[in-house]
Amino acid sequence: MASPWDIHTSWNNAVSADDTPVLGASASATTPFPSAWYNEILGIATDGSGKVWRFAHSYITAQSEFFDAQWAIGSGSQDGHYYLFTSDWQGTLGSASGSDACTIGTDCRADVFVVELK
Repeated sequence: MASPWDIHTSWNNAVSADDTPVLGASASATTPFPSAWYNEILGIATDGSGKVWRFAHSYITAQSEFFDAQWAIGSGSQDGHYYLFTSDWQGTLGSASGSDACTIGTDCRADVFVVELK
């Protein structure tokens, strides 16, 4: 059975020792979320420990007309302290044309958000 979600990763903070976590955002159109891990910003250890950090929710609808906002595409900063990603923030940002309301999957605005990784 296939996973109900996808993950897009970034390793912009990689160092020669390969001991920094891979950063990424999970993405799923499943709503409401049935459990943890859905539409979250994650850090995945590369040291074999299996450790995963759950930093924040991305609040994507997975229906945005913009690919990067549909799947919370993002990148970690080179120092590994921040993760930037794109989201339609569950359709609460207004429309791309400037009005206060939008129709999810049709005309909702998307913005870039920054998460401090602590």
